[in-house]
Amino acid sequence: MSSVAYRRFDDDWTSVEAFLSSHGEPSEHARAVFVHEEVEAWLAFDEDELVGWILTHPGRSDDGVQRGFVEDVVVARSHRGHGIARRLMELAEAHYRERGFAGMQLTVRADNAPALRLYASLGYTTVQQRLRMWKQFS
Repeated sequence: MSSVAYRRFDDDWTSVEAFLSSHGEPSEHARAVFVHEEVEAWLAFDEDELVGWILTHPGRSDDGVQRGFVEDVVVARSHRGHGIARRLMELAEAHYRERGFAGMQLTVRADNAPALRLYASLGYTTVQQRLRMWKQFS
């Protein structure tokens, strides 16, 4: 793996959509967030290959505190375990810290052990657990 370079997202949806799609992630959510929110996103590149993405926006958490919200973090399967997600999180945290926000907030699936380890190592703590339920109509 070459040296990974990071930069802010500059509206290159073609690359991002192809990247997200190739990793089983829907790009519709990202586009919807961009339409309605003041968002910040960063990309990670290994030479010319997009290998990581983080999508964030400002918001108020349930306790009324202004935080940066992490909507999406995706790292290419071939580049996982090399600190890319950590660096993307650090870029987002630095951005919101510089803007005077109180902290960050994110949601993660309970079965995503690698992400849970990363977030815990960055100082995130669980403040709420939710159950997702649905009803299937026949």
